[in-house]
Amino acid sequence: TFNLKSPPLVHHQRILIEQNVHHLLIRVLKAPVDANSVPPTPGSGQPSAEQCSHQLLAVLCYQLLQQMVVGSPEFACKLSNYIPFFQSQLGMHAQVADTLMEVFKNNSLLLSHLSDHILTCFVSLCTRPKKEAQYLRFLCELCVCDGQPIPRNQDIICQRFMEMKEKIIFPVRYDPQLQTLIVKMPADFVFEEPNSDPLLTQFKLSMAFSHRTHGHSNSLLPGLPSLSHVAASVLAQQRSVNTWSLYRKATDKPGHAVFTADTWYTLKDFHALAPAQAIEYFGLTLSLLSWFCLGDNFNTEAKVRGFITEKMLTAALLHVEKEGDPPSLATDLPIPFMEKLWCIVAEV
Repeated sequence: TFNLKSPPLVHHQRILIEQNVHHLLIRVLKAPVDANSVPPTPGSGQPSAEQCSHQLLAVLCYQLLQQMVVGSPEFACKLSNYIPFFQSQLGMHAQVADTLMEVFKNNSLLLSHLSDHILTCFVSLCTRPKKEAQYLRFLCELCVCDGQPIPRNQDIICQRFMEMKEKIIFPVRYDPQLQTLIVKMPADFVFEEPNSDPLLTQFKLSMAFSHRTHGHSNSLLPGLPSLSHVAASVLAQQRSVNTWSLYRKATDKPGHAVFTADTWYTLKDFHALAPAQAIEYFGLTLSLLSWFCLGDNFNTEAKVRGFITEKMLTAALLHVEKEGDPPSLATDLPIPFMEKLWCIVAEV
């Protein structure tokens, strides 16, 4: 019925909501799982087919919940009672944050009544060593509604964010020798390697609905492959060559510049050498800083200026050929960073 990249089908959404399908999906997600089926912690070994089956089922449940409410604050409010449960699932399933983001997106009723605890809880997720760009995206959604700022949410999120910035934000500073803004990635910031998630990056969910069953039965949908069979296919793909390793080997060749953590880079070099996930994360950090200041919020503006000063912004965006000449726009600044920095300038 739904396609994750297609416009929402409101009539179909309404039918599922009226039939209380969302309650049934929550019951599935809350169903007790045998302790032996809980996915192992990173580094403890490959998950079994049974463990992947449970994970796959959860992913499908969250994707359906997400599509049931996308674009409709009215339908999203039907899930409001389950927000504490979704919070408890964050970090366990990759789709939870995306589902929550759709619940809150442009939903003025929910966004204006979020408790301090919920808002600070979402900031705390960003302090984990493993960095997730989707959490920053989520915080951006909590600060605005239909393009308009929500001052209370801005204040609470920004206050907590800045208190814990050493665990969240890439440090930036002005380099007087280079006369520009420089940035570094702390060594204890961890980003998931591409293709490391067998359910979301290596596996096409459409496989689960293929009519070529290869003799396997499905207790949920007769005639389709069982989840255990699908999960076994996932594991087979996961054991294939890891493209992240290939990328690292390619950049580690003699004569090639190698990106290293805890090293200061200009924005141009950072954009050229850093892993894609780190670049996306840093870019979203800049976006969030601009959202903090949207709408002339003087409290948050002061906090943002304390982190990224006017001198840093000027040095990054403008270039002076020689003393006395009028400044010109920096031409070597990566466009994604340039746009986000100008958004900060416009607000502060």
